[in-house]
Amino acid sequence: MSASATRDNLSLIAVIMKAPSTKVRFSEAQKLLDYGFNTFSFKEFGKKNEVIKKVLVNKGVTPTVDAVLQDNAGTLIEKGKDRNIEQNVMLEESVSAPIIQGQKLRRNFICIRWQNNINS
Repeated sequence: MSASATRDNLSLIAVIMKAPSTKVRFSEAQKLLDYGFNTFSFKEFGKKNEVIKKVLVNKGVTPTVDAVLQDNAGTLIEKGKDRNIEQNVMLEESVSAPIIQGQKLRRNFICIRWQNNINS
Protein backbone atom coordinates (compact mmCIF):
# COMPACT_ATOMS: atom_id res chain seq x y z
CA MET A 1 0.00 0.00 0.00
CA SER A 2 1.18 3.49 -0.69
CA ALA A 3 -0.15 6.74 0.73
CA SER A 4 0.75 10.34 0.05
CA ALA A 5 0.08 13.65 1.72
CA THR A 6 1.08 17.30 1.36
CA ARG A 7 1.45 19.77 4.19
CA ASP A 8 3.15 23.20 4.21
CA ASN A 9 4.65 22.77 0.72
CA LEU A 10 6.09 19.34 1.62
CA SER A 11 4.79 16.24 -0.19
CA LEU A 12 5.58 12.82 1.23
CA ILE A 13 4.91 9.26 0.11
CA ALA A 14 4.73 6.27 2.46
CA VAL A 15 4.94 2.69 1.20
CA ILE A 16 3.99 -0.18 3.49
CA MET A 17 4.67 -3.75 2.39
CA LYS A 18 3.56 -7.09 3.82
CA ALA A 19 1.35 -5.74 6.58
CA PRO A 20 -1.04 -8.38 7.94
CA SER A 21 -4.21 -6.32 7.35
CA THR A 22 -5.57 -3.17 5.73
CA LYS A 23 -6.06 -1.60 9.16
CA VAL A 24 -2.39 -2.19 10.06
CA ARG A 25 -1.20 -0.88 6.66
CA PHE A 26 -3.24 2.30 7.05
CA SER A 27 -2.03 2.83 10.63
CA GLU A 28 1.63 2.29 9.69
CA ALA A 29 1.36 4.63 6.69
CA GLN A 30 -0.18 7.29 8.91
CA LYS A 31 2.65 6.90 11.46
CA LEU A 32 5.27 7.16 8.73
CA LEU A 33 3.72 10.30 7.22
CA ASP A 34 3.33 11.89 10.68
CA TYR A 35 7.01 11.14 11.40
CA GLY A 36 8.05 12.76 8.12
CA PHE A 37 5.99 15.91 8.68
CA ASN A 38 7.13 16.22 12.30
CA THR A 39 10.83 15.71 11.45
CA PHE A 40 11.37 17.39 8.07
CA SER A 41 10.37 20.56 6.25
CA PHE A 42 10.77 21.98 2.77
CA LYS A 43 13.06 25.01 2.56
CA GLU A 44 12.26 27.13 -0.48
CA PHE A 45 15.03 29.19 -2.07
CA GLY A 46 13.19 30.68 -5.02
CA LYS A 47 10.17 30.38 -7.25
CA LYS A 48 9.99 29.57 -10.95
CA ASN A 49 10.74 32.61 -13.18
CA GLU A 50 12.16 34.62 -10.25
CA VAL A 51 15.00 36.92 -11.32
CA ILE A 52 18.17 36.00 -9.47
CA LYS A 53 20.68 38.24 -11.23
CA LYS A 54 21.19 40.54 -14.21
CA VAL A 55 23.95 39.25 -16.50
CA LEU A 56 25.90 41.44 -18.93
CA VAL A 57 25.55 40.53 -22.62
CA ASN A 58 28.62 41.03 -24.81
CA LYS A 59 27.79 42.31 -28.30
CA GLY A 60 24.05 42.07 -27.63
CA VAL A 61 21.15 44.30 -28.63
CA THR A 62 20.40 44.84 -24.94
CA PRO A 63 23.25 45.29 -22.43
CA THR A 64 21.87 42.84 -19.84
CA VAL A 65 19.58 39.86 -19.55
CA ASP A 66 17.68 38.61 -16.49
CA ALA A 67 18.83 35.23 -15.19
CA VAL A 68 15.70 33.50 -13.88
CA LEU A 69 15.00 30.21 -12.15
CA GLN A 70 13.76 27.56 -14.56
CA ASP A 71 11.85 25.76 -11.78
CA ASN A 72 11.03 26.22 -8.11
CA ALA A 73 14.18 25.70 -6.04
CA GLY A 74 14.33 24.16 -2.59
CA THR A 75 15.38 21.21 -0.51
CA LEU A 76 14.15 18.81 2.13
CA ILE A 77 15.81 19.45 5.48
CA GLU A 78 15.51 18.31 9.05
CA LYS A 79 13.51 20.81 11.10
CA GLY A 80 15.69 23.24 13.02
CA LYS A 81 18.68 22.77 10.68
CA ASP A 82 17.72 25.51 8.20
CA ARG A 83 20.15 27.97 9.77
CA ASN A 84 22.98 25.74 8.45
CA ILE A 85 21.99 26.32 4.82
CA GLU A 86 24.00 28.54 2.53
CA GLN A 87 22.81 29.22 -1.01
CA ASN A 88 25.34 30.10 -3.69
CA VAL A 89 24.30 31.12 -7.18
CA MET A 90 27.22 30.76 -9.57
CA LEU A 91 26.70 32.66 -12.80
CA GLU A 92 29.03 34.04 -15.39
CA GLU A 93 29.50 37.80 -15.03
CA SER A 94 28.80 38.12 -18.76
CA VAL A 95 27.67 36.01 -21.72
CA SER A 96 28.20 36.55 -25.43
CA ALA A 97 25.33 37.13 -27.83
CA PRO A 98 23.41 35.48 -29.26
CA ILE A 99 21.57 33.98 -26.33
CA ILE A 100 18.14 32.41 -26.39
CA GLN A 101 15.35 32.29 -23.86
CA GLY A 102 15.74 29.19 -21.71
CA GLN A 103 19.49 28.96 -22.23
CA LYS A 104 21.25 27.62 -19.13
CA LEU A 105 23.76 30.05 -17.71
CA ARG A 106 24.85 28.03 -14.67
CA ARG A 107 23.38 25.94 -11.90
CA ASN A 108 22.21 26.89 -8.42
CA PHE A 109 24.20 25.21 -5.65
CA ILE A 110 22.81 24.72 -2.18
CA CYS A 111 25.28 23.90 0.57
CA ILE A 112 24.10 22.46 3.86
CA ARG A 113 26.73 22.83 6.56
CA TRP A 114 26.48 20.15 9.21
CA GLN A 115 27.98 21.13 12.54
CA ASN A 116 28.63 18.58 15.25
CA ASN A 117 28.92 19.91 18.76
CA ILE A 118 31.06 17.55 20.77
CA ASN A 119 31.43 18.33 24.46
CA SER A 120 34.60 16.85 25.96
